[in-house]
Amino acid sequence: MILVNLIFNYEGAWVTHPEVGYTKNKLHTLSGYDPDLLSYIDIESEFIVELGFLRVQQLIVVGPSGKLYEVNGDVGIRKLTSLLSNEYNVMNLYVVDESDPLIECIPNIVDYSESFQILDEAGTDCTLSEIGSNSSSDAEGCDSEGYDSEELHLLKTQKKKDITENLNDYKEIYKGMAFK
Repeated sequence: MILVNLIFNYEGAWVTHPEVGYTKNKLHTLSGYDPDLLSYIDIESEFIVELGFLRVQQLIVVGPSGKLYEVNGDVGIRKLTSLLSNEYNVMNLYVVDESDPLIECIPNIVDYSESFQILDEAGTDCTLSEIGSNSSSDAEGCDSEGYDSEELHLLKTQKKKDITENLNDYKEIYKGMAFK
């Protein structure tokens, strides 16, 4: 089971231009929280009772992608807990208090549909469309003009060369010789 760290952001100010953000905030943390016990009312009461908010107009969370999302009721909390993973187990929570204007441009977490892509740093000289096509040969569709097969074969044999006691193909080194 993945335990969640809840970070309640408070005593800050909402900035809406050029992007929505929350500045100059204090933090209140609940560590190792069981996500199965998480509910909208509990989060709302934590902001009201512990942090002195009058009423929660909007509950906002940072999603797995790092963007802000609005959470409405337990439906939003269930969607949020379904996104939990080993990489996303810290919830940064924000609220819009009764005295503050609503933040209109934040999407709802229920509509969250972003996928995670794992970036692999592997290289190829094939284009993406050529990789996805069903070709009959592995070399088909790749640009092989830049390869010198004789040079590659020579490198392969040099790497696999066994050193023996006969010392074939050696050079004598003299004082004052320079290497490139």
